[in-house]
Amino acid sequence: MRLSITRLLSFAPLADVAGSLMRRRWKTLLFTSALVVGCGEARAQDTQYWTQQYGTRAELLGGAVVGSFLDLSATYYNPGAIVMADNPDVLLSANAFQTMSITLKLGTALGENPSTTSFGTAPTLFAGLLPKTWVPGRLAYSALTRQNFDVRILAKFVGEGDILAPPGLEQYSTEYVFDQRMSENWFGLTWSKLLRDDVGFGVTTYGVYRGQRTRVESISAAIADAGEGASLTYIDEFDYSHYRLIWKFGLALERHPVTLGIALTTPSVGLFGSGSFQYTRWVSGVDINGDGTPDDRLASDYQKDIGAAYKSPLAVAAGGSYRWSRASVHVSAEWFDGVDKYSVLDASAVPAVFPGATITARASQELASVFNVGAGVEYQFDNHFTGYGAFTTDRSAAVRDTETKHSASTWDIYHVSSGAAFRIAGLDLTLGLRYSFGSQNLADSHESLPSIGNDLLAGSTIVYRAWKGIIGFAFSI
Repeated sequence: MRLSITRLLSFAPLADVAGSLMRRRWKTLLFTSALVVGCGEARAQDTQYWTQQYGTRAELLGGAVVGSFLDLSATYYNPGAIVMADNPDVLLSANAFQTMSITLKLGTALGENPSTTSFGTAPTLFAGLLPKTWVPGRLAYSALTRQNFDVRILAKFVGEGDILAPPGLEQYSTEYVFDQRMSENWFGLTWSKLLRDDVGFGVTTYGVYRGQRTRVESISAAIADAGEGASLTYIDEFDYSHYRLIWKFGLALERHPVTLGIALTTPSVGLFGSGSFQYTRWVSGVDINGDGTPDDRLASDYQKDIGAAYKSPLAVAAGGSYRWSRASVHVSAEWFDGVDKYSVLDASAVPAVFPGATITARASQELASVFNVGAGVEYQFDNHFTGYGAFTTDRSAAVRDTETKHSASTWDIYHVSSGAAFRIAGLDLTLGLRYSFGSQNLADSHESLPSIGNDLLAGSTIVYRAWKGIIGFAFSI
């Protein structure tokens, strides 16, 4: 009995073993479960830059506030606006609640639409002002969560069918597990000063910590009534932490009723980091060299204290607002440079255990340049009630047709938000809702798919949906 695995996707767990003898049904099952795992990986969304927004009013304006003078959320959006804000309160943005779902709307060849849904809290911002007497201008501190992701996704198929060569019925089982925990936290110190009465300048220095652990595991097996069978086991896991510095410069101009702002975020400067990488490849009863004889192979290794690196790009943002007596309009745009392909973790060379296959013992990353735009409206009904609405784009920086094990989200996202702010006895209470949506044709996402791809992918798409409930507070002390 012979079994060979076709390369499924650039991020699929069985990409290390290639062949053409598998029957279509198991190819379909493995392809579907690999997609479920791949989409789980993509939900980390570290290839989108405008998914997370900070501050009570900024949340409801979609983050289109680079040229708006709101509150201490300017420590992130435009440090030059700190000294221009009318009332830069101590600001607490409470945890928002969000639910996200990803559905694979697959073509008729597969007949299934796997999906996964999660519910949890959204990243937060805390910021405050330091005493005026310390330095000329204003000093502020801030802490924000730039990324936060914790998920475990399981896809499993069990049944009976003709899936091996030669023809006949076999019992089969294939199971994929994707398990990831990732967080990135920014800690900032902002200095802002008036250059003249209508111009403010500022800079925020961020110390950044990033930690990530990702494990992808797949086990596939089939056995015939006669007792012959085949199995494959794949495990990849990497774990690292990294520290870096980022600077954000901002310039703010006020010419009533217009406010303008520009901000520049430097590429990150790596300080230090380390991690580990482990892998296991086990095949039994699989003809991996095409000579007609089943092969048994095992490759396993664990490497620790490996140097880690993480890079974020140069970004330039600009925006402004125009205010009437009760209404105001806010607009912003931001360009992010690309990042050339590099190794986040690069383990030592791996022996060529499997004929014609290469085991990649590294986690790599590559990012394309993207451009995002957004607009928000604000209307003050009275002194205690203000309404908001916004629309923003959130394009993916993932590079298609490149193989990385670090991120896989290739679809663009669009955000629509609305809500209101209530002022009660010096406390600003903000309530709002944001809906995010996006989709990606699978054939466009993975243009270099092998022969199993075209018919199975025809008309198949990845559909992303998310709802975020915003509950925030701002108060003075």
